[in-house]
Amino acid sequence: MTQFYSRVLETHKGKLYVYPETWNAGNLQEFAPKGTGVYGLQQMGYPDPMKSAPPHEAEGGIVFFDSRFNVEDFQGLLRLFQIYGGSKDYALFTATSKNPMEEKYLCQFRIVTKFGLRFLYHDLMEKDYGAFPEQDLTIEDCLLYFLEEQAQKYNKGNLEGLFGGDGDYAYEKLCFGFMLENAYHSVYRIWSRAWLVTK
Repeated sequence: MTQFYSRVLETHKGKLYVYPETWNAGNLQEFAPKGTGVYGLQQMGYPDPMKSAPPHEAEGGIVFFDSRFNVEDFQGLLRLFQIYGGSKDYALFTATSKNPMEEKYLCQFRIVTKFGLRFLYHDLMEKDYGAFPEQDLTIEDCLLYFLEEQAQKYNKGNLEGLFGGDGDYAYEKLCFGFMLENAYHSVYRIWSRAWLVTK
């Protein structure tokens, strides 16, 4: 059987197969276009929020939230975004920032379903579509694993100075971002970051 992935993450619920950054979907500097993707990839700026809604999708956008969330609330967010969290037919792409201050994130996951790999990114050809392996974890479990793993790593006070805090007037606290990049092709991104708590 063809091996598509480049490495494996072992979790307490099973394996997560990580795919190469050389794939089109593995370029995390570019964001998925809205809708059917006719107009290609685009750089993400800070557009007028009233005008930035996807014109051909009901759901979309970015949500930022604290690390003190509960699982039920996050599951509700997925339902609100109409994300089918039970699917296992996706590729996982990851990145870790070398300069969190500049890049504004610590670590990120991008999830792209088999459908998106085939018809948006063209990373899968028709002959490979049926052979594409499922993940051990569902999309929902993959996202929850990311949140739990990042909380364990960064909720111990080791964020000092990474986002401009001085440890006195302002200090960093872990938080997250989640983006529905493309609803039609099921492209999702989640990342860890920090906000500055001031006296």
